[in-house]
Amino acid sequence: MFPGSCLCFVRRPCLIQQGPYGTLYSNIDVGAGTRWLLSGGDFSFGTAHSASYTTFWNIKAAQPLALPDPTWGPNLNFIGTNTAGTPRTGACAWVTESVVNLYPPELHTAQSSISLR
Repeated sequence: MFPGSCLCFVRRPCLIQQGPYGTLYSNIDVGAGTRWLLSGGDFSFGTAHSASYTTFWNIKAAQPLALPDPTWGPNLNFIGTNTAGTPRTGACAWVTESVVNLYPPELHTAQSSISLR
């Protein structure tokens, strides 16, 4: 786990529209958790801050993490992350699952070890 005093994931809409989707953030301690999601940049490409199928897996903080505004992005996954707020619903719904003792705690390492066999 990567501890921090108050980390945030900075997302830029112009990079989202032209870049990869399905990003995995796994086993990260964002510290206080007061600004864990922060966006900025050129919004001429659209207002989504995250591409589809981005997964936040086992993100820890000192307090429940506020879910972003529903316009933040479609088809997001918040798994094993203590979140507060209402997830996006409808055709591009978000998946939120609070899991105690999430296994594996570090999803990227687990997936990599399987694919390297």
